[in-house]
Amino acid sequence: MRRVLIVVLVAFSLSVLSSPAAEMGRVPVRQGAREEAIPTVKDYAGAMSEGGPGLNVMMAWNSLDFEIGDEEYSDESWSPQASFTYGIGSMFDLRATVKYMEGSEKGVDLSAIRLGVGARGWIKLKSDFQPYFGGHLNYYLLDIEQGSGNDGMFGVEGEAGLAYLINEFWAVHLGLFYETSVSDGSTTIADAEEDVKLSAFGVGFGFNVVF
Repeated sequence: MRRVLIVVLVAFSLSVLSSPAAEMGRVPVRQGAREEAIPTVKDYAGAMSEGGPGLNVMMAWNSLDFEIGDEEYSDESWSPQASFTYGIGSMFDLRATVKYMEGSEKGVDLSAIRLGVGARGWIKLKSDFQPYFGGHLNYYLLDIEQGSGNDGMFGVEGEAGLAYLINEFWAVHLGLFYETSVSDGSTTIADAEEDVKLSAFGVGFGFNVVF
């Protein structure tokens, strides 16, 4: 599954780079007795960060790895994510994010609600396609079904991707991300307290809207 999604992402990126972007938004304009093609480029650059508040919703595929004590586990699953954003200029927005994650292996079930704050930067191009990059500082609220007294932990995430600007208010995007805990959580299993760590790599598809 991971290879298939990576191939899809690469194919999507190549198709974007090979598209005739220079012709996008160009219309013929009549001047006098003859018709000439004069470039008129739609400039939505900065549209996803300018204009104040916004909303970003994404569905992400995760390859999740987690450790409980000396045992290692992994699983693949889909995770919903929503971010409230606020533009602070033509290239950046601030965001507060909530994401739900889960994984199950060897009879152990882990779920986490990830609360994060961060920023996303938009690379301004004269095109409807806009690359972006960003990061979050996160806190994970843990729930391990076989444990008790679950304590969460802090983590970080980095992301990069490509957005298509439908207009100055709406965009869809496809991107890669990696996240990992930077402190240990804990759970108690069979009267023994165990450390908990997690990390995830994945790809997400979503949309942005600014108000």
